[in-house]
Amino acid sequence: MIVTARRIREGYKLPFFYGIAYEEVGMRMTIAYPIPFNFLVGWFRQAFYRLLTGPRLKYLMKLEQEVEVRLEQERSSGFRLGYKDGENRAWAQTKRLVALLSPEVAEQLNQMAREPEGLVHTKVGHGDFRS
Repeated sequence: MIVTARRIREGYKLPFFYGIAYEEVGMRMTIAYPIPFNFLVGWFRQAFYRLLTGPRLKYLMKLEQEVEVRLEQERSSGFRLGYKDGENRAWAQTKRLVALLSPEVAEQLNQMAREPEGLVHTKVGHGDFRS
């Protein structure tokens, strides 16, 4: 029987009948083994690192937890920035299309975009637009 490890990058699915053994935080990937072996490999790896670290274990566990929290904060920050960028692109494309149809409506949309109070739902012309 051949037991092979699979390196799973972030966002990819685990193969059938494979389980997570451990995560490579620096490379942002998960190492997976067939299900009965993933527990053994993960346990042996954790035991090996505990033997190496000795009394510094609590410090390293705290540091690893801080790294994971920081990574999660950065991932969510990147998601928010990407979402906002997508909204801005869609809004710009909507304004360009409306400008082709009617210059008066385009001017009203530009005035709405300059308003500082955030999201304002306004009935303009044929549909609803947000600024």
